[in-house]
Amino acid sequence: MKNFEYHRPSSIKEALALWEKLGGGCLYLNGGTDVVVRIKEKLEQPDHLIDLKGIPELKKIYQTEEGLFIGGGVTLKEVASFLEVGKNYPGLKEAASSIGAHQIQVRGTLAGNLASSVPSADTAPILLCYEAELLAQGPAGERRLKITTFFRGPRLNSLEPGEILKEIFVPRPTYPHASIYIKLGRRAALDLPIVGAAALVLDTPSGFEYRVALGAVAPTPVRARRLEEFLCHKVLTRELLDQALPLVLEDVAPIDDVRASREYRLEMCLVLTRRALYSTWENLLLSTELVV
Repeated sequence: MKNFEYHRPSSIKEALALWEKLGGGCLYLNGGTDVVVRIKEKLEQPDHLIDLKGIPELKKIYQTEEGLFIGGGVTLKEVASFLEVGKNYPGLKEAASSIGAHQIQVRGTLAGNLASSVPSADTAPILLCYEAELLAQGPAGERRLKITTFFRGPRLNSLEPGEILKEIFVPRPTYPHASIYIKLGRRAALDLPIVGAAALVLDTPSGFEYRVALGAVAPTPVRARRLEEFLCHKVLTRELLDQALPLVLEDVAPIDDVRASREYRLEMCLVLTRRALYSTWENLLLSTELVV
């Protein structure tokens, strides 16, 4: 492993000043569950490591009438344990709780899971369903990014060099809703997903709205837009779902890798989408006592 200089700023302003002063060869460290591994494997060889864990303004998590605000330094465990997340964003709690063991969850951050931009990022599908917004801050100032256009490819995203993912904003749906995240791995826990599926169902004045997103089945996490359009404003039945499910395959492009074959992933896209949608639908009916 290449030697590097370690820096621990106490504010975002100080971190950005270090980045500008030191020039190229800098790398931000947040939770470290991904970056440290990549450094050890010589996939990243920074000259300077800027540790963001000591910055208080990145540690905030709170909810307002508009939605949920999660700082860039908030850990996965803190997200899953936050009362309002379990109450109002159950799919996000399930996604954050599904990542690794306890040791990973108390170190890894939600922002880091997104910034790694791997196709299998567990929190990405549910945040796509909630249409989260990201606040980035860099040497040129702050800018807001929509998660729907954030991912560009495997380990590629819209962050500019030197930018810090400062905050994740998850809008609070204004209508009765339910959400879920489920995944299939080679074992029951502590594993990367072979396929991950998230669903959000909203009961709007115009009818039911469905959002579905999948991970580990394309170069980036993806929304199943064609399926959503077909189901829009309809009452979900098993027969309707049978008609709609093949549309999922038009929005995914899985590959063969060490965890699963392309064909198996395609089949599991159908299985997990069915489970996610129907479970979310039933949860919505139970929580609102709807009669359809």
